[in-house]
Amino acid sequence: MTYFPPRTFALIAACMLAVITAHARIGESKSTIERRITAGNRGIVIDDDIANFYLDRSPLKSAMLTPNSKGELVPHDDLNLSVGVYYKKVGNDRAFSSELVGRDGKPVREPDGWLLFVVYYKDRSVLEVYTRSGSINEAESNGLLAMNQASSSWVKGALPEDKYPNKDYKPLLPNNLHRTDGEMAANLNGNSIMIFMINTDDLLGKAKKERENQSAPDSLAGF
Repeated sequence: MTYFPPRTFALIAACMLAVITAHARIGESKSTIERRITAGNRGIVIDDDIANFYLDRSPLKSAMLTPNSKGELVPHDDLNLSVGVYYKKVGNDRAFSSELVGRDGKPVREPDGWLLFVVYYKDRSVLEVYTRSGSINEAESNGLLAMNQASSSWVKGALPEDKYPNKDYKPLLPNNLHRTDGEMAANLNGNSIMIFMINTDDLLGKAKKERENQSAPDSLAGF
């Protein structure tokens, strides 16, 4: 396994500040994140049908989202979570909502720049997914990890069992990076990186299991 020492990440974070300064950090409040993302019109908050379009194609869908009465994808009622969807241009270019809609009037599948999904618990970020047009380069992924490092270090590989938060924990979200303190994990895959609190993954996994147990009698009716 390859370890990334704190000093290395500090240098990377400084170099990447101009590129990803408008992005989120785990643990920050929703108001702080949205104020920074929208500063200088470099990013926008996405809502309504376009947000639903991107959520439907995000890694969050299978883990925590369900359609409400209006057909909007929202977190399951038992989770006490909310989701914000954002669009940001690369660097300091201004972002416009028109860039999310094609000439045919349909949402653009991969808009130029970043799509950011932030999951909030009591208005504090606990899970973030960054999706970039094209692909995320190594400096960008390392910079995002550095901003969520705290006093720990990131290491390649899935979270080992000896760092599980409790004996009943079964990972739900995929991860191929984790922090050495066992509090956070990440999954880097192509053009996206997901960073999350381990206790959030524990919550999602147990809630999903409970829903499956409750729905089992109905799904087996008639056999």
